[in-house]
Amino acid sequence: MTRPEGVFKPMIQNATAESVMAALRAVRDPETGQDVCSLGWVSDVQVRERLVSLALAVPRARAPGLEPVRRAAEAAVAALPGVASATVVLTAHRGEAAAGGGTAR
Repeated sequence: MTRPEGVFKPMIQNATAESVMAALRAVRDPETGQDVCSLGWVSDVQVRERLVSLALAVPRARAPGLEPVRRAAEAAVAALPGVASATVVLTAHRGEAAAGGGTAR
């Protein structure tokens, strides 16, 4: 028996935390030129089904000017295959020295 074309669609793989982090490596801080992962800003990556959420924990003093970076991160993640919705929030709870480097928690 032959199957009609278009009846069975190939399954789209859901995104993974690793694929999200890889996409975020293309998002750069305009002030330093470094990517948001290298800066240690990415935290709380959650991948559930086709929904992705994460936080960018940024230096408090710079938070007001980083909305374009938040939007770029959201767009980068939303463009991943298997992602139906991406939500990126900015947080600025840490002090300047802690938010500049290291791994966000």
